[in-house]
Amino acid sequence: SLLQPLVGHMCEFSFFKPPQELAENVPLVEHIIKHGKKKVASSGIYHIEIHKLAELSKMSLLQIQETVHIMQQMKHARCELQGNSLCYRIWETPKNKRSIAQQIASRLHQAFKSEKTRLGFLHGLLSKAHEASSDGDRVLKDGIVAYFDSDASLIENTDEEEDVDRFLQRDIRVFIQANRHLLQRKPSMPPLTGRAIARVLQGISSPSYPAYIWGRNTMWKRYIHLDFEVIAKLATKEIIWHINNKLK
Repeated sequence: SLLQPLVGHMCEFSFFKPPQELAENVPLVEHIIKHGKKKVASSGIYHIEIHKLAELSKMSLLQIQETVHIMQQMKHARCELQGNSLCYRIWETPKNKRSIAQQIASRLHQAFKSEKTRLGFLHGLLSKAHEASSDGDRVLKDGIVAYFDSDASLIENTDEEEDVDRFLQRDIRVFIQANRHLLQRKPSMPPLTGRAIARVLQGISSPSYPAYIWGRNTMWKRYIHLDFEVIAKLATKEIIWHINNKLK
């Protein structure tokens, strides 16, 4: 089996009693002490990557979770993830790794769009309740009841792609052409990817493309009305097309 970390997998373990004492009865703690990084030299707080801990301890994610749960119940320690964490357990080696990767990516995209659509509906409902003023409570209650009773009719189909702005493809090509030097993948340059272009077009600052630099670009925030994933997907296709046709 393979434990594959996808997003944010750093754990912080805080021990409320000397961890060396716990290590005598809990082998997992021994690995945390030995391989984890102390936040402060004199503290009982350790940082360690969850997949690294699983590999070193020869334990599955479920076994680690159960062990941590017991320690927390006994008030011996606390474990907190430093970011959202998502792992898959691979039971057998897939014949087509690209296919399974695409299926996982597709499933995550559907879940993201579904959550985004639901948040949009709830935001709209709260706005209506606020506008209704004195009748806001009734509007809110009716909307919540309808939300759970008629979920399918209220939530739009998450598999349906949004209409792409007819000027989007042209602007993406102009942006790639103007920044084609970033496709050379030099260590000193930020990588030009589909998601990086989507961030610029939606005005989302990132370490590689900070707002204080790229905010002056004419493409900054030009397509905030479109779905991020739609832009990223089209931008990735345009990058591939540019590499195959312009950089040869």
